Order: sequence, then C-alpha cells, then structure tokens
Amino acid sequence: MNIHQSFDNNKIWEPLYREYVSAYPWEIDLFYSKPVRRLKHLHHFGSAALFSPIVHSRYEHTLGVWALTAKLMPDHPELRIASILHDVGHLPFSHAVEESLQLSHHNLTEELIFGKIIGTILRKYGFDPGTIIDLLNRNSALTSKTNYLGLDHLDSFMRDTFNAGKYNITPSELLSQIEIKNNYVNTNMESAMHLVDLIFAEHEIMFNPIFLAMDKILSLALGAMIRETSFSKTSFQSMVDYEVLYLLNHTSSSEVQKYVYLLNHPQLIQIDTQRLDCSIEIEARKTYKKEPLVDGRSFLEINEIAKRKFEDIDRITTRFFITI
Repeated sequence: MNIHQSFDNNKIWEPLYREYVSAYPWEIDLFYSKPVRRLKHLHHFGSAALFSPIVHSRYEHTLGVWALTAKLMPDHPELRIASILHDVGHLPFSHAVEESLQLSHHNLTEELIFGKIIGTILRKYGFDPGTIIDLLNRNSALTSKTNYLGLDHLDSFMRDTFNAGKYNITPSELLSQIEIKNNYVNTNMESAMHLVDLIFAEHEIMFNPIFLAMDKILSLALGAMIRETSFSKTSFQSMVDYEVLYLLNHTSSSEVQKYVYLLNHPQLIQIDTQRLDCSIEIEARKTYKKEPLVDGRSFLEINEIAKRKFEDIDRITTRFFITI
C-alpha cells in the first residue's frame, strides 16, 4: 500500500490523480481481501515489465479505476464495488498467458465474486454478488461496451502512458477537466485532444514488436511447461507473476528453458517482417479505440485531426515474425 493511504481514517490517497478518496467500510474490506491484494503482484503491462520501466501492477490500476469512479460517480456504491473487483480474475502477467492457458479472466472474475471471500464481504454489507457481475457485463461508465471512453480504459490510458513518460499534461491536471455524461467520459476540446494523443501513444507501446514478442515467448514457455510437467492450466489461475517465473526457471524441460533464456535475454530475439524457417508469427492484439465526448457529442465527428489520429492506430497494428 502507498504510505499515504490510511484505512484507519477511511481515506485512501491515489497518487497518480493526487486525490484523497473517502472509502466505505465494505470498500476497505475488499481492498484488504486476498483476491484484491493478489493484484499487487500482477504486472499490468504483462511481460514488458521484465525489461522495460513500465512496471505498475493490476492493483495500482484497480485503485485508480476505483478513485475515478468514486470521484466522478460518487453516489453509485455498486459501481464503486465493481471498479474494485473488475480485474480480480486476471491471470499472471495479465493478458500475456491467456492464449496458452485458454482461460478467461472474465469468467474467473465472476467465480471469485461469487466465491467465499468476496461473496461473504458483499453479503455482509447487503450487496448481491450477482448485481456486481451484471454491472461488469453490461454497458456502464466503468466498462464501456461501445466505442466511447469509460473509466476502466481511461485509467489504463493515463496510467500506462504516464509510466512510459508519454504525456504532456499530468493525469491529475487532465482529471480536473473530466466528467461523466451519458455514461461516458466527457471533457472540453483541448483535453479531448490530449486524451486522443494518450490513446494513440498507448497503442504505440502495446504494439511495440518486442513487447508482443515477449508476451508470445512467455505464453509458449507456459504452454510447454503444461505439456511436459504435472502442472495443469488451472494450477496457474491463482498464481502471481513471481511464482510463475520461479517455476519456469526451475523446470528441467529443454523446451521451457529455451524460452526462459530468451525471456532473460530479450536482446537476442530476432524480429522479421517476412516468414523465415522455424519462425513464429505474431499479430497485434485488438485495439482499444475509445473516444471521449465533448459536450455530449462524439469528438471524432467534430474534430478531423482526432479522427485521423484514430485511423492511424490501425496503421501501427502489425504482423511480424520472430525466430527462436
């Protein structure tokens, strides 16, 4: 926990947005719970944390999303709860290993919310776990299911780019210009353009070939470990990043160690635009083109520069090959 946080006084300091947020007793209990504390040991940016300075955790993202929800939607207790729990089912290294484990973090999140620890806390204070899951599965200010920007992605865009040094205005300054309108992030023209710049920068980072290559190699290593050892894919769903790394580094399988060596020496990964013998194809993950509103209207419809910037996101998505 950040040293500025004081659960005794029901106040939690969110350092990125420089906000003291008052917490309800059930929110404090949820932050103390094991499933939420586990997020402190999951890197938000996947295996990029193994070689880049972008090392913030799922917990920090969760705290940020909750702080945004509490500030901008203060009178919606169920939505505030959903913001604390929206990522509890994430696998080690976030999205990096979903391919090899073939597990859905959304399904795991639902299981944990209905589970003994979280379910007991919610029912203790009169909340229905099913209501929280329903909020996570439908369109809301937290989890926008449209092309417009919600609070979950807003925190990711601001937090990731800030930690990568890709910002012109600090998140706390930008936040002062933001409100929720019709369930989406609404702001003025200048701040909307700053958000579009952050969204573009986020995709530049996400689609960096070495970032994607490291995620792929980690996924291959875990897949090989499952094939060649007694570990099942479900063995990993409650683990954290350092536990997975420990197991990978102490597995005798030559195939696993081949991948582990590259995880430890990313400078040796060869990236090509054409397929070579024994090369592995890698494609960029899906885009997150979530636009803000200005005066309740689509920003892309009223700003041609922003529209072109979003179109440019598709141009940085790529397919390439790595040779191991």
